[in-house]
Amino acid sequence: MKKKIVPASGKPVEIKRGNSARFSWKHNGLRHSFCSYRLASIKNAAQVALEAGNSAQMIFAHYRQLVTEAEARKWLAIVPAASGSIIPLAQLSAAGNAFQSA
Repeated sequence: MKKKIVPASGKPVEIKRGNSARFSWKHNGLRHSFCSYRLASIKNAAQVALEAGNSAQMIFAHYRQLVTEAEARKWLAIVPAASGSIIPLAQLSAAGNAFQSA
């Protein structure tokens, strides 16, 4: 199965999923990537720790200076291809909190 990912550049990139994939996932790989790139982006270990459910000391010790700010911008710009069933968060914010209970 092929899936399109559209980075901020707007140029779609196709990836294959399923048995034909030529890589294996590292345990917690996306979590580690998020922490590394988010810390490089915002430079606030306490905020990243809050978002990741960890301590600022752990974030600082394990994720500091692993990637550059430019690399973080590229990684954080990766988004799925547009779909009619996905509502951008900006639209939800403008419409009010749709998940608020009455």
